[in-house]
Amino acid sequence: MANTVAISSGRIPAAFSGFRIAQVSDLHNAEFGDGNAELLKLLSESKPDIIVITGDLIDANHTDVGIALGFAQESVRIAPTYYVTGNHEAASPQYDTLKAGLECSCTVKKQATENKR
Repeated sequence: MANTVAISSGRIPAAFSGFRIAQVSDLHNAEFGDGNAELLKLLSESKPDIIVITGDLIDANHTDVGIALGFAQESVRIAPTYYVTGNHEAASPQYDTLKAGLECSCTVKKQATENKR
């Protein structure tokens, strides 16, 4: 479930030495423990500098915005959280509700799939 990858490059500024990014993607409304407690604990223990959620927090066919928003609201307590939409968000009739809720807690970045709505 969790992997750690160290990246080094002369193109990365020294200020980012030791910078930790936790990426979460494709949850599709899954929960790991009550209210995603297990996933949030794992994120917290990894001590990230930022968390990036890279789409598909929800499943377009079985959308539960509450699960997605609950996870996002708790993730920002761990580290600044950034979010980009995935194809399931773009296809969901509840997209506007999800986006509004995420904008209250995360930094939301516009992605190409959003332009196709």
